[in-house]
Amino acid sequence: MEAHADQPVYHLYDPNGWVNDPNGPLYYKGKYHMFFQNVTDSTKWTWGLSWGHATSTDLLHWKQLPPALTPDPGWYDADGCFSGCATVDADGVPAILYTGVFKKPDAGEREGMPLTVANMCYERQLIARPADPDDPELKDWVKVQQPFLADDGSGLPLLCFRDPFLLEKPSASNGWRWRVMVGSNIDVEALAAQAADDVAGAADASTGTHDTAAAAAAAAAAAAGKAEGRSRAEE
Repeated sequence: MEAHADQPVYHLYDPNGWVNDPNGPLYYKGKYHMFFQNVTDSTKWTWGLSWGHATSTDLLHWKQLPPALTPDPGWYDADGCFSGCATVDADGVPAILYTGVFKKPDAGEREGMPLTVANMCYERQLIARPADPDDPELKDWVKVQQPFLADDGSGLPLLCFRDPFLLEKPSASNGWRWRVMVGSNIDVEALAAQAADDVAGAADASTGTHDTAAAAAAAAAAAAGKAEGRSRAEE
């Protein structure tokens, strides 16, 4: 890319739009690949994020390619291809793991809520594969049609469930399974209410009475956990 006075000389940038979150650095067939969160027609964050894509042979000179991933209307990533990672599997074929988001029907009513983005959309963990694994530039990608992880299965009230990061690739030793870590945030207020309901329900079942003191204690414990989490985050 050609630089000018207001742009970095050695750092990758997008000449037109907003960039964030370098995703999935990958070395494949003699080329370094860098993917990144990208809004191609704005210098500010907005819905409709894509995965920008650039390649290099020396990590100094970069060639901008078309976005590797863009939202597909009506699909799991209709409102954005959020962060993730990239890898090469045991067969030598690259894969992108990412979070697709699509807005909830009442998204407009959720503006201003804590963790607004997470409150406004559904999040699914998705995979894309190169259309032509023999292409060293990996210009075109094909999305696998079903999420590899539709929800976390924990039963906890989560406000975020996104940005998969690969811990272990499929292999014969692990039964050909992906081992992936996904970022999340627990809605502690909802968890406190859930805990209070559980305690109250147990009391009702055993004695026929509602133990408000126990329910309050459970809610207080959850609130204390929230405070502790904030304290650790600030350290």
